[in-house]
Amino acid sequence: MLADLALPAVAATEVERMVGKGTEHLIASVLHHVLALAHPEHSARQVVVNVLFARAWASYQQHYPAVNGQFLRVYPGVVEGLDFWTLTPMIRGLRHEQPAARRRASLSQC
Repeated sequence: MLADLALPAVAATEVERMVGKGTEHLIASVLHHVLALAHPEHSARQVVVNVLFARAWASYQQHYPAVNGQFLRVYPGVVEGLDFWTLTPMIRGLRHEQPAARRRASLSQC
């Protein structure tokens, strides 16, 4: 995205701190970060960000499918947990159904 706008690259560690509040926030934050040296005053920088935002958004959307998931890190234990639930659906069902079956059998004896 930044190369498409003829702006310098930003380190991944910098971008990581900007992730988490949506795409619009990420794009605006990256633009503010890159333009901070050239436009130290926030209001002047905001004008430039506003001018560049539509082009940045279009570029981001174009490149997103190619890079989405490239730097994904799964939390420890998630894969094992998913494997457990994927491999044991019958056990889950039996555990939940068995008490209900017992209740029905008890009621039918009344």
